[in-house]
Amino acid sequence: MAAISDSDDDIPPYSDLSSVSSDSSDRIRGNVFQKALYRVDRARGKTEDFLNDIHESYSFDLDPEYRLKLQKRFDGWGVGAKFDFKSGDCRVKVKSAPRRGGEDGFRFWRWFKKVEVQPEDGDVEVFTKKLQFGYLSLQGIGGYKSATNGFNARWKIETTFWESSPAMMALRRSEVALDPDERIKMALRWDLDVKPPKAEGGIGDGNDGGYDLDLGTYHVAIPRLELKVDLTSKDRL
Repeated sequence: MAAISDSDDDIPPYSDLSSVSSDSSDRIRGNVFQKALYRVDRARGKTEDFLNDIHESYSFDLDPEYRLKLQKRFDGWGVGAKFDFKSGDCRVKVKSAPRRGGEDGFRFWRWFKKVEVQPEDGDVEVFTKKLQFGYLSLQGIGGYKSATNGFNARWKIETTFWESSPAMMALRRSEVALDPDERIKMALRWDLDVKPPKAEGGIGDGNDGGYDLDLGTYHVAIPRLELKVDLTSKDRL
């Protein structure tokens, strides 16, 4: 009987077996929970990367310069002023304008387009008329700087592709008349850069069955908002 008693003492009680089973279940649940957290963290990282790509590819710059433009036309010439509220810059321009009856204007305006004066600094610039070469234009500019009491000359080459296409210009600016005589106008200028999204993928030789997604780009900027006021008398419009 004593031998049987010793054999019974070697068998773990039922409560100990239950504790071992409970510890094993806790470890399994812990592993599953860790895997779930890992998958959630990976999904969150991919989502953040995707949203960052969208943020970089699609942007809107809505911080325009606000300008006031005044102009008055005379017979054969006109004068205008431009004031930038953000920078405080003010410029006065004298430029050629059509004469009554189609007569030739002053000889000076046959070669020059405008004279621009910056009253605050006392600087003066004279712009020649542009020479066209296909989609390119060449313009000469001569200037006088009051601060250095010196003269300078420079040239400028620009593309006229936008100006030669009315459809392209319509994508960059718009004007709205605020009065029946169209002497007060609100002008909005914007720049648009669009590249449509696309996706590529494939299967078979040389393809792993994956795909490549390009979100494209859509950048909109509004650099300038202007109020234009024409002070020309009605008989000269």
